[in-house]
Amino acid sequence: MDIIRVLFLADTHLGYDLPFRPRIERRRRGPEFFANFQRALQPALDGRVDCVVHGGDLLFRSKVPARLVSMAFEPLKQVADSGTPVYLVPGNHERSAIPHRHLGEHPLIHTFYKAADLPAAER
Repeated sequence: MDIIRVLFLADTHLGYDLPFRPRIERRRRGPEFFANFQRALQPALDGRVDCVVHGGDLLFRSKVPARLVSMAFEPLKQVADSGTPVYLVPGNHERSAIPHRHLGEHPLIHTFYKAADLPAAER
């Protein structure tokens, strides 16, 4: 039996504490969330895993600007461009749907929106 190497991530909450137009100046943690996300995906970028699964709450809330979705999907697109498939399961922060999902369209990025998206044996 072959071993399947899965990189599992969840609850990255990208966009948290990262206002595009901050009302006050202070140290923000938002860039750290993105840096850690990139760091967590490094094994996939290095070709050391067979797939990446994000188990929910990619974003910090359901209504976010398209710019943030694009920023969140860019590292995932890099992984997919390297040939590693990415599977996304939207969490409660996405209200079970990735907003602006057209920004994440890629042949190797697969987003599940409902149980019917899964094969019958896996429901």
